[in-house]
Amino acid sequence: MELNRLMSVEEAAEYLGVKVKTIYKWTTGEKRLPFLKLGSLTKFQLADLRAFVEGRVVKPLV
Repeated sequence: MELNRLMSVEEAAEYLGVKVKTIYKWTTGEKRLPFLKLGSLTKFQLADLRAFVEGRVVKPLV
């Protein structure tokens, strides 16, 4: 998949395995999922979604 590909809210929710409502919460809450506004459309770049997930990896204590 192309990292600059723009995804809809529904596609982003499916990619992350969460509900659309959760995506909207993450764009306004503390988690601050990066997004683009194109007129009235909310879009997400695949690279931003991947970075969002990678930034939440909890490393084990050794």
